[in-house]
Amino acid sequence: MQALTQAFGPKGLKRDRFAAILRDATEQTVPYYTGLLWPQRSTTLELTEADNAIKFALRQRGLAKRSHLLSGGERNKAGLALLFGMRDLKEKYTGLQTNCLIVDEPFGNLDAYGTTCLLQVLRDLQDRVGTVLVIGNQRDVFTNSIWDQVWWAVREGNTARLYRDGLPEQYQPLVDRYEQHD
Repeated sequence: MQALTQAFGPKGLKRDRFAAILRDATEQTVPYYTGLLWPQRSTTLELTEADNAIKFALRQRGLAKRSHLLSGGERNKAGLALLFGMRDLKEKYTGLQTNCLIVDEPFGNLDAYGTTCLLQVLRDLQDRVGTVLVIGNQRDVFTNSIWDQVWWAVREGNTARLYRDGLPEQYQPLVDRYEQHD
């Protein structure tokens, strides 16, 4: 809630204005992303304001599950739908367009199908926003054709080096060892 208050201006956000924005999220932007992340399923996020926070439940096949009962993948997708939807609402309500989106580790708890759905969402956002920077460590995700560029980071001691379009051969044993432990 504090992040939303900050995002909507130095004077903050009045309670009734926030309720209207939350209603917009529930009825418009979040369902759009929920539909992309759960295609071919009737899935909705029910958002409520409680204790100075936004709480959500996932409704599928008529049954609602509170957020603490969701699997890691369901929670991840629900959180992404909420965040992407709120990003769209921030642009709508402030009139400020962003040309860069940074997403940190969005694929962490997703299965192969969830990963495919999220890649489609990121492709859609890339078309609308311009630049989408994704930080992650799933090698198979970053070899996908969606990406214009892929940069690999290697940290040795206190020094980090970036490599574009692949790692030097000397690091391949480290990558192989890391992937075996996943």
